[in-house]
Amino acid sequence: MGGATVLVIDDDRVYGGDIALVLGQHFQVKTCQDGQQALQMVQDDPPDLVLLDVEFGPDQLQGLEILERIRSLDGPPPVIMLSGNHQVATVVRATKMGAFHYAAKPVDLPELLNLIDQALAASQRGRQIQAQKDELGRLTGSFVAGDELTLRL
Repeated sequence: MGGATVLVIDDDRVYGGDIALVLGQHFQVKTCQDGQQALQMVQDDPPDLVLLDVEFGPDQLQGLEILERIRSLDGPPPVIMLSGNHQVATVVRATKMGAFHYAAKPVDLPELLNLIDQALAASQRGRQIQAQKDELGRLTGSFVAGDELTLRL
């Protein structure tokens, strides 16, 4: 999946840059230190995957709020949360909000690459399933939502 685009959103410019440098050997990588700017980037040119820090500085959008806004977009990319904060409540909340996974800083590179590959594969499968549902609906004159099939009269 070498052509995939990964957006790293972390207010720590050095850490985000280090992650980008390493991931750049495997993916196209963009970085952003500001939540509002990152949301605009996701809307304007959606990445295939987002790596998102949980904690940002004061007076900035925090990671869970950024996650919530990304997940509310149409066809959102998978999001892997990154944090030095290992509070179970935060991990659970991020997962319930739709994060693909939650990785602790400092990130183990082979583990992170594996998570990215899993997230990209799951996202691809989801798009394929949706395309098949759309095609089934087109061919049968029905609408498939979730696991329901509704005939259009």
